Amino acid sequence: MPKLFKIANKDLKDSYDIEDLLSYQSFPFKMMGLLSFDFEKRIPPSLLSSYNVLKNIVGLLVILLPTAQLIFLIKTCYDERDADLLYLANLITSVFMLGGSACVLTHLFVKRDELQSLVAFINTRFKRRSEKGLEYVTITTAYRVTLYITIVWINLPAASVLFWSFGSVFSGTREFPVHSWYPFDAKQLYVFELICLIQIVTQLIMVTSYASISVLFLSMVIMSCSQLDILFCEAKNLWFTSAIHADYNSSLLRLYQRNKMNQDEEVNQYFCSTEIQEDFGHLEYDNEDTRDLGSPSFEITPSLRVGMRLAIKRIAQHHAMIMEFGKKLESLYNFLAFLRVGEMTLQLCFLAFVAVQAKQDFKAFFNNVQYIILTLIDLSLYAYPGEMLRQQSVKVGDALMRAQWSEISRYFKNDILIIQTCSLRPITLSGAKIFPLDISQLKMAVTTAFSYYTLLESIAARKD
Repeated sequence: MPKLFKIANKDLKDSYDIEDLLSYQSFPFKMMGLLSFDFEKRIPPSLLSSYNVLKNIVGLLVILLPTAQLIFLIKTCYDERDADLLYLANLITSVFMLGGSACVLTHLFVKRDELQSLVAFINTRFKRRSEKGLEYVTITTAYRVTLYITIVWINLPAASVLFWSFGSVFSGTREFPVHSWYPFDAKQLYVFELICLIQIVTQLIMVTSYASISVLFLSMVIMSCSQLDILFCEAKNLWFTSAIHADYNSSLLRLYQRNKMNQDEEVNQYFCSTEIQEDFGHLEYDNEDTRDLGSPSFEITPSLRVGMRLAIKRIAQHHAMIMEFGKKLESLYNFLAFLRVGEMTLQLCFLAFVAVQAKQDFKAFFNNVQYIILTLIDLSLYAYPGEMLRQQSVKVGDALMRAQWSEISRYFKNDILIIQTCSLRPITLSGAKIFPLDISQLKMAVTTAFSYYTLLESIAARKD
């Protein structure tokens, strides 16, 4: 289990009743008019249509600012096509960033209902804890970890942009943060200040949209992995869950739990969760009874059979829900991932070239190295989650194998086989159905970026 998850595992008991699992991740999208605020349900019907018009205007304005800046930059590139290669590379990098942002925001604006549905799916369908058994796991760790990552990842790029933008504005040279052509005299009094403000807001929209989309994707995948942890715990505790449903001998369950507590904890059985002992403190048991009960061996009575059928049915339904969510996530993000991975690959190439060529200018070098690091992290936020979700999604069958399935299968053979067969199909996320989102794609993107970088270096050397 990663160290960050271990830190977030502190004090988990009775802390899993979380209503909105993506409140922080969805806030930037609400501000950009792509998701609904909670208070919208309380708006009077007479004002609702006006509010929706206002929300659409905000959403279109968020798209318009990067698009307008992109058009002006393309015109600048065309006008100065014979300029120094380093200067052109800097402009082209900005074109890639703004173009990718405009495309991503347009895609989300068109699919905002699908995005709203996906967020609602997590909040309404995701379990907060596993079924009752000897132990249980909760979604709290996943919630805390995604919260930590969201706060850092959304604020860090915004702080970098502000540092870079205000450094240009207050340098005393009356230069824009982004050098660009405008169809009017942009250096006039007050016009210059207004254009600087618009450029800074545009840059903030760009980095916030990128950071929010990446961190929302990562958060959704971690939440999905926490659901697989819950499912794993439910499958492992199948006997005990069935016995609880059947109102079986509770003191015997408490005795099993005491024996289990004396055993060493398994290592890495969960991705982001820690087992918590179910509270059987109110039950009485014989303190002198030190029997090692080993594997559970309840007499399969009609009531236990009913409880077991209910437990297996819930496991199957939970697994089907996770698979359904995987399809919805793939549907929304496959084109976004394709755009982002392609844009970041080209962006890495030009950023590396500019950083190497501008190493004499410390400020330019530092800014470009900043962007290289942020781009690499952003790229890994698509590759790593896809890899971990694919690996975690096939572990359910392993948990069932540990639930004394040989005794259960006499009565529920078809149910067990269906769950086992479904668990063999991993949840695979892709970029436009062309390439999988995994670690190999991260390596390929970096290798491709380096290839383009060497090409630019050779062109620059030939010009010199």
